[in-house]
Amino acid sequence: MANDHLSRIDSFPYRHRVADVMHTPLATVTPKTSVVEAAGIMARLSVSSLVTVDGDGKPIGIVTERDMVRAFSINVGGGAVGDIMSSPVISICDDAYVFMAIGRMERRDLRHLIVVNSTGRAVGMLTSRALLKIRAANILSINDELGEAHNAADLGHVRKQLPMLAEKLLAENISALNVSSVISAVYGDMTRRAWEMAVSHMEKSGGGPQPAPAVLLVLGSGGRGESMLKPDQDNALVHSGSEMDDEWFRDAAIYMSKLLDDAGIPFCKGEVMASNQKWRRSIDGWKKEISKWVSSNDPESLLMVDIFFDFIAVAGDMELADRLRANALAAAGSSVVFLTMMGAAFSNYSAPIGLFGRIKTTDGRVDLKLKGILPIISSSRIMSLQHAIDETSTSARLDALKDEKVLNDSDAMGLKESHELIQGIILRQQIEDIKQGLDPSSWVNPQMLSPWQLGKLKTALKRLEGAHLLVHDSLSKMSEHPN
Repeated sequence: MANDHLSRIDSFPYRHRVADVMHTPLATVTPKTSVVEAAGIMARLSVSSLVTVDGDGKPIGIVTERDMVRAFSINVGGGAVGDIMSSPVISICDDAYVFMAIGRMERRDLRHLIVVNSTGRAVGMLTSRALLKIRAANILSINDELGEAHNAADLGHVRKQLPMLAEKLLAENISALNVSSVISAVYGDMTRRAWEMAVSHMEKSGGGPQPAPAVLLVLGSGGRGESMLKPDQDNALVHSGSEMDDEWFRDAAIYMSKLLDDAGIPFCKGEVMASNQKWRRSIDGWKKEISKWVSSNDPESLLMVDIFFDFIAVAGDMELADRLRANALAAAGSSVVFLTMMGAAFSNYSAPIGLFGRIKTTDGRVDLKLKGILPIISSSRIMSLQHAIDETSTSARLDALKDEKVLNDSDAMGLKESHELIQGIILRQQIEDIKQGLDPSSWVNPQMLSPWQLGKLKTALKRLEGAHLLVHDSLSKMSEHPN
């Protein structure tokens, strides 16, 4: 895809989710609904399509005005919807960005796109007519390229476009955290597609079909929707099979990880990947491991928790992920000792500001992930675990903590503003480093900042010195009132 496709970007599709623009309530029928009855429903509701659903509300087909005209023209109007519907159907999740939906519809020349929720139930409809108002002339269909990816080169082609996309979105005044969310969505779909390719490879190479239901998780910043332009593989696998099935899942995970590495998402240096048996377990195995983490005072266990508890499911059986999250929240939230130990890990944080108000640097740079973002992420995670808040993004956690009266408006807003500011500074430094042929990281040169930005950064960093006190106050109330 030529880079000039990025020269003009309509920012709306990158700001809004499919749920914001889909048509609801959704008009549905069953395969046994008569064609005549279906035609009456379409006329009464003034809709151009009906979704055929199964007993669980999951879409199995679609019937459009064209299908109706064709049915009556060949005298099958007395038949059932199941005889004339188009199947299987293409869908998109309601929390996907609008730009993904536009790309999917344009690439596949669709007039209708069914919207499903996280459990696969049909919840809405997008039409080409409804999207016409927000379609840019040269809208980038970057994410839907992944649906057509067949090898690492195809995946890598998508990844290479992200720095320019991020730069253009920032130039359009899209918030840094929204830009990171878009980047995370693309990384997540790259991981999902790599897993699909791995499963297909196993089937074609003699490994056989997947032996048991499984779900692939993306961990860490990808799970929080806060990825930037220095990716690595943080993923895990949950399955409902036995130990005998592990060999199949191991081989598939190894194939997936190699694909991602070749595509420019490197192997995790800490081996936090489903190809490592520590990060590939049955649902019961994961429950036991989480219980071990929560009851342990081992620093390595705390590191595991930091990565794991922000997971998001990207492929497979979402119910397994829901079960695991419920178990993890219950286990972590019930142990004040465990949460206190997590808080102690950053209780000695001090702002990297020295004499005369200068930011302390090493070789001219400061690590704003370690010295800036980490206290915000950690404090919001700990308090969210304490209060059984199942959000994964830091921003959503802070909002929920404010709604639950755990944080007051000022503290929650201060942490959110600090996060947005620091995330943007790191992203812009990464974009500049990539232009200069340097490896992007979270290390920032303060001299690249304007006096206004530098002043805001210093204020944000000083504010973070109180983050551990917010956690301490919250946990103290838990100790006083354990139940």
